[in-house]
Amino acid sequence: MTDDAQRLIGLMQEHAPPGAEVQRHAERGEPMIIVADLDGDGEPEIAGAYRLGAETRLLVLRSDGRSWKSAAAWKGGGYEVSTMQAAPLVRRGRLSLLVGWRQVGAVRSELALYDWTGDGWEDIAPRNVTFSYAEAEDMPGAEGKDGLAELALWSHETGQAYAVGVYRYKGGSLVPAYGVYPYYFRRVIRYYERLVREYPRELFYKAYLRDAIGKAGWSAGEEAEAKPGMRAAGLFPAAVKTVQGTKWGYVNAEGRFAIAPQYEFAGDFQGNGLAVVGSRRGVGAIDTSGHYRIKPLYETIGEFSEGRAAAVDKEGFKVIDELGRVLTTEAYSYIGTFRDGRALATDSGSGHYGYLDREVRLRSRFNTWKPVISQTEKPS
Repeated sequence: MTDDAQRLIGLMQEHAPPGAEVQRHAERGEPMIIVADLDGDGEPEIAGAYRLGAETRLLVLRSDGRSWKSAAAWKGGGYEVSTMQAAPLVRRGRLSLLVGWRQVGAVRSELALYDWTGDGWEDIAPRNVTFSYAEAEDMPGAEGKDGLAELALWSHETGQAYAVGVYRYKGGSLVPAYGVYPYYFRRVIRYYERLVREYPRELFYKAYLRDAIGKAGWSAGEEAEAKPGMRAAGLFPAAVKTVQGTKWGYVNAEGRFAIAPQYEFAGDFQGNGLAVVGSRRGVGAIDTSGHYRIKPLYETIGEFSEGRAAAVDKEGFKVIDELGRVLTTEAYSYIGTFRDGRALATDSGSGHYGYLDREVRLRSRFNTWKPVISQTEKPS
């Protein structure tokens, strides 16, 4: 450990309550301390996380030129801090403090954004935004960097696969930052290229790679071409704080809500003009007027492709069409996305793999230990 790190730990211990212990990163072992100008006065503050009993708290120290003194302290929203970063997420030239609060045993952390108000630091993050990994950076768009940081959030889904979104903070909401997709998703492509090489039989990594390649082609002026449904809709998911918690709706190109915030989550409008949304009733799909085309009866609905999508209810995976009609006669333990007229599927009982065609007939079956190949492919 460096002398600087020892000094920072000493300062935190000096100002924390007796018995407190500076938290260390769960994987790297380094102290959860950051030095940055968090109030815009040109002088750095020291922010760190410490544990006191079963609680984790944040402490901010400020120097008066002679000594360091406590400027703020508050209890966190989780068992530990998973990340701590400083970036100009709200205003140019002033850093906000990004913190991830993780509960015991949780895979994801809840986002907090502490911004200086003039009297102290306030958490301005939309509620219930969770992530597994976060990266804040002033990312270049078509005109280069603009002095404001975007926020990339990786959320674990299965295996080593993550759903990735890049956002900008705007008026209390996180809105998609499509203009920097070409820059950031090249990084995501490299990640999935490695996984595809390392796990060639895990077909779902290829689907994530295809998704990243598609998003790398979007920009502020290109996402309409890359995604026809978004061109037709001109609507983008956005979240706001309400007394009931964070709610998602859809804003138009002027940033005004065209579909009021009412959902627990909201996906992008797809090429068929549908967007998957979640409420307390369940997951369904709406059209651009906000009407349910597919009733919220499911636990999740996957990406529509070739007029089909996998939907999950209490019985398992099923195939639905764009009108919400269930096309399968039985539930499966897994159904992938339709590509070239077929989708990978797994039997609920036997665990065998096979392909469903567009008429949702299981065309081929394979034992779990064999690679899944088409009739025209040969095992290497």
